[in-house]
Amino acid sequence: MEPIRRFHNATQHETDESALQVWWQTFGDAVLNRFVEACLKQNAELSLASLRVAEACVGLTRTLEDMATQPDCLKAWSLFHSLRVRLVAATARTYVDVLALQERLLCADLAIRHQSGLLQYGRAPTTDRAFDANHSAQAADLPELHLHRVRLQGERDAALAGLAWLVGEPLDLVLARIDGRLLPPPISAIPAPGTPDSLELRRPDLLATALQSGSQQSQDVHQARVDAIRHEQAFDRAVCEVERALAVLTAAIGESRPARAAALSAGNRASALVQKMRTGQPDHEAMLHANRLYHAHCDREIEVRARGYRALVDLYEALGAGWPAPIEAAEA
Repeated sequence: MEPIRRFHNATQHETDESALQVWWQTFGDAVLNRFVEACLKQNAELSLASLRVAEACVGLTRTLEDMATQPDCLKAWSLFHSLRVRLVAATARTYVDVLALQERLLCADLAIRHQSGLLQYGRAPTTDRAFDANHSAQAADLPELHLHRVRLQGERDAALAGLAWLVGEPLDLVLARIDGRLLPPPISAIPAPGTPDSLELRRPDLLATALQSGSQQSQDVHQARVDAIRHEQAFDRAVCEVERALAVLTAAIGESRPARAAALSAGNRASALVQKMRTGQPDHEAMLHANRLYHAHCDREIEVRARGYRALVDLYEALGAGWPAPIEAAEA
């Protein structure tokens, strides 16, 4: 008996197939749930794919065995469910991008406010030319912060527009639902992805190619071999996608704690310098540097959290999660 194959970096626990069908609900985010539901109901591309299934499968019972006898029906069915998986993942991924950019915008606003206040504090009358030159050099950081904020604002607005298209809702309504929301705490655990063999019955593209190959018993040997190679290539690519997502997610989880610790350490350093200033021992240059370093670490920590959530979404997409796959949990 051959040993059970496992994904690299994956847990040894079996995955919950019923949870994979509605995986976005595991985040416990009501706004995300609403967006995904809107995407499934209102996305124009998905609606068109559904109509193509209805057209190609007229008179069929829509069972896998029945559809396997009609290549056009099976192809339309596979494209519809594969599109569904991609659109659900794209909605969740874009939602994560918006939340991350909104939090980074907040961080940038705080950095600008703090840096402006420190620069204003340092503008005390002085005849020290060296101090004036240093003050001018430090002031040059402020335009860079403003430029960074403008760039983040543009990226946030672009992500919002993409999310509005995905869910089929007006941009102002999407903005009202998502405005002010921030990323949740970092991911601390990797969901069980099951085994590579379970992909054959979970991913609609792999399942369709397997059914099509199995239904063409009378085809010539050459074509049968070509179909078998294509199916093997698709399977290997699917496994690679899962492995890649697991590797990125593992790295993001491992990086989250040091990134948070670095931000806290930089914050403590900035706070200590503020306390020193209040006792009449100001170190203006050190305070400006500490403030700049603190907000840079905060921005990086947000990016690490966002990368973890994107990798988690990529993992669910690679697993073919997001549709009612014809597989029981015991078979995974």
